[in-house]
Amino acid sequence: MLFRSSGLHWHLPYPIEAVEKVNVAERRQVPYKATVLTQDENIIDLQGTLQYQIISAEKFLFNVKNPEISLNHAIESAFRTTVGQSKMDFIITEGRNQIAFLIKEAVQDIVDQYGTGLSIIEV
Repeated sequence: MLFRSSGLHWHLPYPIEAVEKVNVAERRQVPYKATVLTQDENIIDLQGTLQYQIISAEKFLFNVKNPEISLNHAIESAFRTTVGQSKMDFIITEGRNQIAFLIKEAVQDIVDQYGTGLSIIEV
């Protein structure tokens, strides 16, 4: 004998019934490595880590198809723009912190324009 609970036994289509949990308290990291041309036409190999946090699960899940890929493209764009406007000696010596700050601001501007729901914490 088969016992069934009362009520309707149907399901909503995929995007409505699926549940995706997003940890908004977690700090995530993206390692990056780039070969960039400077203003004085030198080639520099850069590597580092960008830390970010999800501040809006709704924007993260629904505004952009793949926010991590968008973030990677934003990092690459910010690197090329910022380093391309600086001279090699400045980048290697006293400009390190300033370059990191400019990259952080540029990446934050890009992800805000896309509406990804991400906050850049540190470069």
